[in-house]
Amino acid sequence: MSRRRVCPAAQALLVQGETEEAERELVNTLELARETSNPPQLWKTHVAYGDLRRAQGKPEEARECYRDAYAVIKNVAAGIDDGMLLETFLSSSHVQSIRRAAST
Repeated sequence: MSRRRVCPAAQALLVQGETEEAERELVNTLELARETSNPPQLWKTHVAYGDLRRAQGKPEEARECYRDAYAVIKNVAAGIDDGMLLETFLSSSHVQSIRRAAST
């Protein structure tokens, strides 16, 4: 999935097959994103969690993580009053890839 890096350490650990360590990094990142009310960090961390679950062979759990990410995106979208900005945001390749992952 195309995405911007949210937790480089977790993503590097995932690539190396160190899923337990990657999950620990993601737990910390998710907690921080929630504490700081940072929606982009939150949805990107949910996406990273989805990638982890997919790598672990847990497709339904991965889909749930992508759904969580898309829910955050929809909440952000609900607060965008500018129609052009909203369309640009929702039609971005990043958001669309999350939407597809959430629905497959």
